[in-house]
Amino acid sequence: MKNKYPTKYEIYQALTEMTSASFVKSFAQKRGLFVMNAKQTEIANEITKLFLEESDIEEIRLEAYQQSITHSLSGFVISSTETDFSVKDIYNRIFENSSFKEGITLNALQRVGESEVFKGTYKYNKNRPGRIQLLQGEENEFDFFISEVSDNVWKVEIDSTKSTDLKEIKELFELNTNRDVHFSVIDARLLTTEKSVQFFDGLNSFGENENWKLKQIKHIAIKKASSGDDENISVKDGDLEGINHALIEGHNLRENNFITSAVTQGFQFNAMTYEFENLKEPKLLEIKAEFKGRPKVFEVTIVKFSEIVGSPGVLKEITLNPKNSIMYRSSFWNFAREIFDKVKNSKSSEK
Repeated sequence: MKNKYPTKYEIYQALTEMTSASFVKSFAQKRGLFVMNAKQTEIANEITKLFLEESDIEEIRLEAYQQSITHSLSGFVISSTETDFSVKDIYNRIFENSSFKEGITLNALQRVGESEVFKGTYKYNKNRPGRIQLLQGEENEFDFFISEVSDNVWKVEIDSTKSTDLKEIKELFELNTNRDVHFSVIDARLLTTEKSVQFFDGLNSFGENENWKLKQIKHIAIKKASSGDDENISVKDGDLEGINHALIEGHNLRENNFITSAVTQGFQFNAMTYEFENLKEPKLLEIKAEFKGRPKVFEVTIVKFSEIVGSPGVLKEITLNPKNSIMYRSSFWNFAREIFDKVKNSKSSEK
């Protein structure tokens, strides 16, 4: 059966919400469409004016589908001046009173083991990339975890495949709380170019109290802070090699000549992929930290988890079970939250 040709709206939605800016730019250029200094949305709009072959639609569909199956962890903190403030109680009232929009389905919170962490599931209807058609109406679902940080301070962590899922559940709480409630997100807009480097530099020390040590940085993505273009620029291998060599010698990112030059030119650091090695067990953890979406909110993805087996040691990639995957991503996100707060509130030397 031949697939129905997608509408302009479906193509636009797939290109702007389900694929990266670099893919959209490359896709356009391969078809002779060059739009200088344009945003992802502007290029996508121009692409919808083209007549796309079935193979073109298939390329967009595959990219969008691949982007949709990777789980990332993001989250936010909710605090209040109210006495006995409880996000768990607020959610329970939302659930019991059905205080949410049509098309949304919530479930009752479940305690995770014997901990004070409570898990919920959020379902909503939305167009997503399909295996056959470009877009198909589909029920999207993600898990979230609610826990208390301190008196009147709570956090919500989201395990999802779409960056926009954070916005979905954050709006749910915003619509059901008063003005005394404050929402805090790890947001790239709150960091200057210099502080974006300090933030990613601080993530190097993740897991030091749990026998993890940084082995190398495998990827860095930067973008011009003043540019409206969403596209990231990957740091070249030669510069990356120099950065890793400096880190081995005990220097931080801010002391590297390439990094210093990039900051001076106004480049914001958007993403970094780290490889950590365990000092007690033969394990390697490759994890990506990235500001993604609109607005750019921080999320954590596991790229690869490996073990060294046999003699001589052979590196073998391991598929983590969902529980351990969430554990590592949650641990990294919570560490990042602490680093972000320190960096955001520190004095900057930028003028």
